[in-house]
Amino acid sequence: MQIADHFHLHQNLLEAVKNTVNSVLPVDIRIPSNCDSSEPTTSPDSEEGGKKMSYAVDNFTEYDEKSVQLYNAIREYNSAGYSNRQISKMLHCSRNTVTKYLNGDYEDLCRKDFRSGMDNFYDYIIKSLIAGISRKDV
Repeated sequence: MQIADHFHLHQNLLEAVKNTVNSVLPVDIRIPSNCDSSEPTTSPDSEEGGKKMSYAVDNFTEYDEKSVQLYNAIREYNSAGYSNRQISKMLHCSRNTVTKYLNGDYEDLCRKDFRSGMDNFYDYIIKSLIAGISRKDV
């Protein structure tokens, strides 16, 4: 019996995407330790079946523009001598937000949210792949 509610449709879609990705990507992905060049290169191993893997992996940090502007504005008003209450009224945010931005770390506050839960494990995944552990085992 086929069930077509939101959960099962989502589950079937995820299963189809996983199967497609597993059929397209090679089981073993090798990332060379000397990827100093800025332009992507491909290995002869990775060109099987018309698939090309780029070796230049860039894990740069993106910043949320609104958070950066808010951070700078709060710091600027604070250095000008405004109270947290006045800053919160001028910037239309809560006093807790003002306090958080005054006491918090720039990287933690202004970095864009991760798009995927897997992004938290990016460094571990790359180290494991470089160490020769297969994609399936990672």
